[in-house]
This record gives sequence, C-alpha cells and structure tokens, in this order.
Amino acid sequence: MTVDSIQNGYVIDHIEAGKAMDIYKALGLEDLDCSVAILINVPSSKMGTKDIIKIDKLIKLDFTTLGYRSRYHHKYHHQRWSSEKTHGASS
Repeated sequence: MTVDSIQNGYVIDHIEAGKAMDIYKALGLEDLDCSVAILINVPSSKMGTKDIIKIDKLIKLDFTTLGYRSRYHHKYHHQRWSSEKTHGASS
C-alpha cells in the first residue's frame, strides 16, 4: 500500500496498534477540512504492528488532551529507569 507523502502537515507515528481512531477523535481531526490518512496495523520492527496518522495541513494540535502513552513507550522508559536504578544514571 502506498500513501502519498505530506508536503505541509504532520505524521503521528509509533501509535500502539488499534489506537489511531481514539487519537483521531481525541484531537478532533474529524472536523478538519483537509486530508487525514489513518493507517492501521502497519508492520513495525520495534513494535510488531503500529498505527500511523497523517494530516495534510499545518494546524494547531493540542496533544495534552491525549494523556496517552503506549505500552511500548511505557515499557521502554520502565526498562531504562530500571537499568539506571540498578547501574546508576549516567550523566
């Protein structure tokens, strides 16, 4: 599958598989007057599968409304914190 590149806009990548529609709704993207592409279950070497949202317009986005962290993000930071706690944080 091929999705055109974006000239002026945003790509929200590394979304936990199955969560793109939640983010789409939380950001109010259904009200936009531009193209929005939602890719679901895209193969990912790090995550297995992931979702991606492409927005073909520069708009103001308020990501604080999401309060969202994927299991991948949480797992990475938990592992990093555990390693630093065990081995000491490097400065």
